[in-house]
Amino acid sequence: MLPNVPAAHPLEGHPLAGPIELKRFRGTLAVAADLHHMHFHPVVPWTTEDKEKRETPGCWIGDFLVFLKDERGIYCVNFNVKQSRGEFTVPAVGVTVKTNMRRATARETVRHEVEKQVYAEVGIRTIEVAADELPSILVANLRWAQSWQRRKHGLSTAQQQIVLDALNDGLDRYESALDVMNGVEVSHGIDLYRQKIVLAHGVMARKVRLDLFECHFFIDKPMLPEQQDVLKVFADWFRRPT
Repeated sequence: MLPNVPAAHPLEGHPLAGPIELKRFRGTLAVAADLHHMHFHPVVPWTTEDKEKRETPGCWIGDFLVFLKDERGIYCVNFNVKQSRGEFTVPAVGVTVKTNMRRATARETVRHEVEKQVYAEVGIRTIEVAADELPSILVANLRWAQSWQRRKHGLSTAQQQIVLDALNDGLDRYESALDVMNGVEVSHGIDLYRQKIVLAHGVMARKVRLDLFECHFFIDKPMLPEQQDVLKVFADWFRRPT
């Protein structure tokens, strides 16, 4: 929730913030007024006991405020996420046949302009991410890994390492994960289901560096080594503001 009145920086009171000097928000009301956009600022209507209608300033809701840490300490990056680039100007949610699209488009543009300025004033970058601009193969592979990562394998650290070592050896030889896992099941009695979970954990923890960009991962197809490091490709999204 974006503060509509003066408020503390999101890192205020954070145990890792230390003695760093943090700027305070002026609030969306002040920024919207400076940009001459007060007519688009959200309000909450209410009625008094005397049946008189009133309005109270409301709040815009953002998407993700990410807390990050580097060698200089902690910082934040604000992420706005839409399905397509066009949704940053033309809203796709809450639109009906009766919607005045010209006004709705203006309101959406204003909202993002104010949000960027509010965060910029306290040293927080805003990154706009359009889902349909991301590599589709990368998205599919990460969804696969994330879905399996949520499951529990119940293996000891030593057992996990056996699976990871075998998978990395197989990766060097362009073997399929299925062939590797079948071998581990025979030699160490670790079933295929739990090995799949270890593989997904290994991918997400960067202990198994599969190619995630060029081809969809299938357990019965040859594993291909990483050609592009995902963290390096998207590093600019997460960098500290200059």
